[in-house]
Amino acid sequence: MSFFCALLLLLLFVRSQYVTSANTPFNTLYVVFFQRTLLLDQI
Repeated sequence: MSFFCALLLLLLFVRSQYVTSANTPFNTLYVVFFQRTLLLDQI
């Protein structure tokens, strides 16, 4: 499951390179959400 979350993080990171600055807050929320998911998965 952690591999899947890491893949989603990578996809979001790549996508954030091409979106406008208006979508930056949404990308930040996604990153924070998946980082929390990874932390919960490691426990």
